[in-house]
Amino acid sequence: MNFRQNNSLGSPESIASEIGPSTDSRLLQIVILGYQTLCKERIVAADWQEDRITSELCFRIQVHIQRSCIDAFPQHQHPLYSRQPKRGKPPTIDFVFRKGYEESPYLGFECKLLESSDNKLLKEYIDEGLMRFLSGKYSECEKIGGMVGYIMASQVISCVDQLNVKIEMKLGKKDCLVKSSIVDFEGIYESHHSRASCCNIAIYHLFMKFN
Repeated sequence: MNFRQNNSLGSPESIASEIGPSTDSRLLQIVILGYQTLCKERIVAADWQEDRITSELCFRIQVHIQRSCIDAFPQHQHPLYSRQPKRGKPPTIDFVFRKGYEESPYLGFECKLLESSDNKLLKEYIDEGLMRFLSGKYSECEKIGGMVGYIMASQVISCVDQLNVKIEMKLGKKDCLVKSSIVDFEGIYESHHSRASCCNIAIYHLFMKFN
């Protein structure tokens, strides 16, 4: 995957050049390792909210990053500044990977609770997650982004099916989720989207079951 240079906002390419050509897949693998550690520890309860799960996930991602040779670190609740100054506070994405203090974030993730039978959660995943990438509110200068769906009761495939029904109605079939082979993980899908105001984007969807 190619990384677009943007001098005004820092360089995602500089992370890729120092970490290696498969940066996106290696970082996805680190996120999955963090999730698998959480599963083994059995600490996530059914009544946990998204912020609490994400905080614990980011801590375990940090542990695995330190054990790897990847020179990047996760930052929880990261504010995203636009290329054009705007009024009010910048939007905050759940976590990003960064390299050093002067680098722009690379590969940001938005996390949501998700159940196939809960229309409110399905709508939030799309409208307050996916659509924020498509509008450029998240990952404005990046060609990839990530979403995490925390599932407490449903099956992954049923959640994906319900999401795709709503995405096809809202955006069209070309924007629907398809199974991804970028890493070996049952719960990973991807979607590809055109954006009018910035570069097109691929979103990797990680569905994490805790049931």
